[in-house]
Amino acid sequence: MLVAYAVRQGGADETGIHIVNVKTGKTLEDELPSGRYESVSFAPDGASIYYARTGKVGTLLYQHALGTRNSRDALLFGREFHGEELGPNDLMGSWVTDDGRYLAVEIYRGVPARRVDMSSAI
Repeated sequence: MLVAYAVRQGGADETGIHIVNVKTGKTLEDELPSGRYESVSFAPDGASIYYARTGKVGTLLYQHALGTRNSRDALLFGREFHGEELGPNDLMGSWVTDDGRYLAVEIYRGVPARRVDMSSAI
């Protein structure tokens, strides 16, 4: 069983994401660098994680295959939704449904959110 946890240094908004194997107690080398993460979810097969990270262009959703470099993470979602561009004030979170069939994405338009959009895929 794997667990992801965030580490915050001081009072920073940014956190680093670490993954530990609960059975062995060892932390994996897969570490997401310091950033503003809105969500982290494990893929149903446990071989990768999905994470939403907020940056200058807004929130982007990525998939990280465990055991690979972060530079190889696949951008899955985040530049636009149904023809509408997503901007720096549009936040999102994602999670895998309980049955493992879908990756649900919720988009919060604006801060505070003036509208919430949803999508799903896998």
